[in-house]
This record gives sequence, C-alpha cells and structure tokens, in this order.
Amino acid sequence: MQLLFAASGSRAWEQDTQLWSVLLIQGRVHADWAAYLEVQPRWDQDASRLDRWILRPAVYLHHGEHWSFWLGYAGVEALQPARAWEHRPWQQAQYLSVTPNWTLQHRMRLEQRFIPGVDPMGHRFRYMIRGLLPFSNESPWGWVGSNELFLNLNSPSSAIQSGFDQNRAFLGVSWSFAPDLRAECGYLNNVVRRPASPQDRMNHVGLLLLQWVP
Repeated sequence: MQLLFAASGSRAWEQDTQLWSVLLIQGRVHADWAAYLEVQPRWDQDASRLDRWILRPAVYLHHGEHWSFWLGYAGVEALQPARAWEHRPWQQAQYLSVTPNWTLQHRMRLEQRFIPGVDPMGHRFRYMIRGLLPFSNESPWGWVGSNELFLNLNSPSSAIQSGFDQNRAFLGVSWSFAPDLRAECGYLNNVVRRPASPQDRMNHVGLLLLQWVP
C-alpha cells in the first residue's frame, strides 16, 4: 500500500464512505461457453445518495481446467452531478484454481472507455488477484480478499492521465448458503488518483455481493 500512496505524493485526500452492492449471475450455456451478468448500484456521500450504477454482461470460453477468455461490455450511468453514460467494451483472461482448501483467481482485463466529452477513447488495464479460504473444509463460511490495480494506458484528458489510476483492496467474509448461491460482505479501500484536482480520493466502501451460478 505504501507504493500506492506514493503515487499521489504529498497531495491531500478527499474521503467518502460509500456502499456498493453487486449482483452476479453466471453459468454455462453451451459446451465450454458461458454467460455472465453483473448489476452494480453504488451510493456515495456517506452511502446516502445513489451515485451511479453499472450493467456488465459478457460471454466467455473455458479453456482447459483453469483458464477462461472473456468478451464483454459495461454500461456505466453516472447520476451525479448530471446523468451521463460511459460505454466500455472489455476483454479478459482469467486463471482460476479451486481446491477443497482454497480458491485462487487471477484476472487481467483490458477496457476501452468511451467517456462523454472526452476524445480520444481511453484505454485501461486492470489486474486483480483474489483468494477465498474456507474456515474449514466443510464450512460454508470463509475469508475472502482481493486486490485490483488499475493502470491507464493513455491520456485522453487532463483528468485521465497514463499510469496509476486507482487501487481497490478488499477483505471480507463469504457465505455459501445454497449449492448455487453465495454472499459476500466486507470492507473495500479504494484509492483514486485525480490529476486534474488538488486532492486525490480515498473511498471507504461497504461491499455487499450476491452470486448465483445456476
């Protein structure tokens, strides 16, 4: 984390408490092909105001035991300070290893960002490592943690500069309360670089997730 704070130097921080909720639905549709849908509303200003919501559908191909390759789209509607849509086609490679004792995921994603009022298109790389450790081999409960690094690959505007963009570090608990249903809750620390502002941003986020894999 010290490296991430160093990316902002001695700049001041603007801080906020937020709530993000995530609904994930995914499952195979034919042979090695699967479909995915994510819906994610987010509340800011001490979790009192709906700030934005994200709709993220995708299809992906399983390759071997561990790898999958994804093609998707994200529609991001910002509601504050004015309503505006950002469109993000994205591509992803994912490595997933599952054992009775733990689950480990590596995710590498490229996004093309079509941002209102910004030209040219933005390009961003995201890398996430994520782990799930059950309390015991038979327990439906477990610890879950992840870290996701965002890097801008170009500088489409003064507010979006190449290099470090943001980081999301998460720690929480997971509950598999049915064979195809799992819930997570925990704390996410979100550090955001803002080149066009005198202050960078740190969001303290309560994260709630529900995943259905029929």
